[in-house]
Amino acid sequence: MKISQKMNLLQAVSVLMMAGVVVFGLSKLELIGSEINAIAKEDMPLIESLTAITVGQLEQNIAMERALRAGKVPDHGGVSVVKKMHEAFEGLNTEIIEALDKGEQLAGQGLKL
Repeated sequence: MKISQKMNLLQAVSVLMMAGVVVFGLSKLELIGSEINAIAKEDMPLIESLTAITVGQLEQNIAMERALRAGKVPDHGGVSVVKKMHEAFEGLNTEIIEALDKGEQLAGQGLKL
């Protein structure tokens, strides 16, 4: 074989190897894309549920602090403020329980997969 033929063969092999690397890379990118979509569809609702639970707990904490502060200050209608904060606390408690139930259902579905 002449040197020019050897060089052409080497170039052809190099091009084929590069094409193989490109195909392999694209297949891996496709796999990564499908995994990201799975995370977005399965994990994001659970994260949103956990965020709602955390926000509800923080709002409950604020309501509790306001009720405690109002209970210590009788001049500002402490009893009525405490009742309002108790109602707000109970409402937040209901929201948190609903969010917990939703989160448990989502987690259960995730475990089944």
